Amino acid sequence: MAFRAFGNVDYSRDLLLTEGPVDHLDHGSYQQFWGGKAGLDATAKLPTEGYHRGWPAPATMSAEVAATVERRWKEYGFR
Repeated sequence: MAFRAFGNVDYSRDLLLTEGPVDHLDHGSYQQFWGGKAGLDATAKLPTEGYHRGWPAPATMSAEVAATVERRWKEYGFR
């Protein structure tokens, strides 16, 4: 479901990188109590937010294709 999370991101507007204090349990920081953070707005955007772009509908399988896959699942090596 990565598409759901990252398909709504306009990286030029929705990614925030900052540096500042971090929790003392953050062992990934390069200095005690200080480090970098990333914020990502992966929500669907509304026209009232100043910009809006349409998103394609999620890809779906027809009932016929889904039935074929289900019937041949063992042949594909998944069970």
